[in-house]
Amino acid sequence: MPKQRSSSRHHSHKQPQTENYAERFRKINRTVPTGAFFVCMGTFIFIIWWNTTLLSLNSYILLQATMFDVDNGVIVAIILGIVYIYCVFSHTRKQTHADQSNGIPLRKPWKYPHPTNEQHVITVTSITPFMILLQPELISNKYKTDHGITKGGRVVEANWLHIYSYLQPSYFTRLGLKCLCRLFNDVEKMITLNPKCSPLEPIPLYTCFPHPNYVSLRGLTNCLNALSKKEKNNVPSLLLIADGIHTIEIYKDGNGYDCNYLVIDFPITIIGESKDGCTIIGGLKMTGKKEDDVTVKHLTISRSMDSGVDGEGMSFHLFNLKIEKSEGYGVFVNSTKRNTMSNCQVSHSKGSGVSVHENGLITMNGSGTSIHNNGTDGDSDSYGLETYSYSSSSSSSIHLVSPLTKEGVSVNNGGGGDYGGDGTIKTIRTKEEVFCGVDAEGTLHVKPGLNSLSNAVTEANVYNIKEIFLENGVHDEKGESVVIDFPTTIIGESKDGCTIIGGLMMKGKREDDVNVKNLTISQSKGHGVEGDGDMSFHLFHLNIEKCKYSGICVYKTKRNTMSNCQVSHSKTSGVLVYANGLITMNGSGTSIQKNVTGGDSDLYGLNTEDSSSSIHLVSPLTKESVSINNGGGGNYGGDGFIAIVDNEGTIIETIQGAEEISEEDDY
Repeated sequence: MPKQRSSSRHHSHKQPQTENYAERFRKINRTVPTGAFFVCMGTFIFIIWWNTTLLSLNSYILLQATMFDVDNGVIVAIILGIVYIYCVFSHTRKQTHADQSNGIPLRKPWKYPHPTNEQHVITVTSITPFMILLQPELISNKYKTDHGITKGGRVVEANWLHIYSYLQPSYFTRLGLKCLCRLFNDVEKMITLNPKCSPLEPIPLYTCFPHPNYVSLRGLTNCLNALSKKEKNNVPSLLLIADGIHTIEIYKDGNGYDCNYLVIDFPITIIGESKDGCTIIGGLKMTGKKEDDVTVKHLTISRSMDSGVDGEGMSFHLFNLKIEKSEGYGVFVNSTKRNTMSNCQVSHSKGSGVSVHENGLITMNGSGTSIHNNGTDGDSDSYGLETYSYSSSSSSSIHLVSPLTKEGVSVNNGGGGDYGGDGTIKTIRTKEEVFCGVDAEGTLHVKPGLNSLSNAVTEANVYNIKEIFLENGVHDEKGESVVIDFPTTIIGESKDGCTIIGGLMMKGKREDDVNVKNLTISQSKGHGVEGDGDMSFHLFHLNIEKCKYSGICVYKTKRNTMSNCQVSHSKTSGVLVYANGLITMNGSGTSIQKNVTGGDSDLYGLNTEDSSSSIHLVSPLTKESVSINNGGGGNYGGDGFIAIVDNEGTIIETIQGAEEISEEDDY
């Protein structure tokens, strides 16, 4: 039978223990310093010389006392002993201080980069007794005196806050430390009571799975969904899932189909203990409100009977996930906009790896991002990355943060290939690159060029930039409309010098607004400026010309304004308003002329298409001064309402029709 290895060899990977002082003293005694020996010998020779000198001066001393006399011999021995002990003590003290300075060497240095400053890295090469990580009662009195630590002080928590900021421990680690001793519990209290004291977020109200009251993970999440409707302020915002295989039981959905989804319909963060160790057999389906978000981190989602992650309500944010072997899509986005994926791998889905529908958007980043070996059903409409739009007015998008590219991220997929669809898949710049062009006031400066505006709008939306400044030159969108779905302001350097080849389409929330100033919009393949039933817009000092359709189109929205703008040479109407829309015009520079170049007699310079639509001209504007020399049916017309109003919106004169009041007038 082979001999078992000794425990010391078996555990050789453990760090060395601190040597006790008795052992150190024995080592020092065995290795007396050379200096101590010479000091003792020097003292001995000095005493001999002293006695010899006295003998020559006083011969009688030799008869009464010599250096070998008992009393003098004892004295000499004591002196020599004191000298020896002093030398040994001095050597011990120096050695101890050297050890404290050099510490216990580590075989491999520990390096801790700061989470927000890559240039700042802490390197630990040894451990010393002066690393004060202990509770105050364990700190020596001398150190307390030297550093002004009072007897009852607890400055050690501040040291641990610094350590936490470098280590960035997970919630699992922090909760484990918190249960170990009072010290770590006090550190967490400091973070909770004063969140600004640490880059770490306070641990929120949380729950865990496995849970003593719920056998299945779906049972726990169903309870949380119900609780979120009754006690919104008392529902956990964090769900921690321990390592293990957690199977979602198969059940019938609302349409009677088998599924194994975990439905989440309230904002929450779900974190697995580790990506490779924590596996959910099933999928995640985000419902809930569009303004809310779900975050999922560090786990594997496998063998869903439909999509691995399905976002049809709330937006989601995925970090360090593995999504595999889904019966449908790996990741599915439908109409939501704030979705993100970071360092996620999606593989072996029967359908597309990532599919974005109906004006949806997902942004991917991180070198660990990979979409591979999807489309296993062989359907030519399936891709690694897919963007699909149901109509020409919707545009689905996938954004890859530089240096990611669609060619690098999506590989070895079946079906129709690695990427496809009728939406947009493009690479955008990193936040650091974008902010090189942002001034002190937070305005993004954009140089002219191909797709310069659409790229700037994308980056402003992703990185929460509220104002875009277009430098003089041609910002060429090849005649396409740039979709703006968030509140922003776009300012040109000058109306005559800054030109957009294309149009603008507003599609954000109805309560939001877009401002556009000091530029020219030309040769749009659609409308020049279009408010498509969503955000309202406010136009200042614009020149809108040569559009394929209307120069300005308003649909449903009510707060739209234009001031000192000129609209000309549109193929259809100069200004078109319909479906309960309203636009208000003011400023002596306002002009609607030479539109309806297509000659359609049902179209006008100012066109209120149906009885629910309205155009207001702020006095002193008149229909004769504003709308002139238009073709088709003439300078104004339609079935809606056109009137002159004062600065408060009160009607002064009705030009055409009768204004209808609807429930949507607030918009």
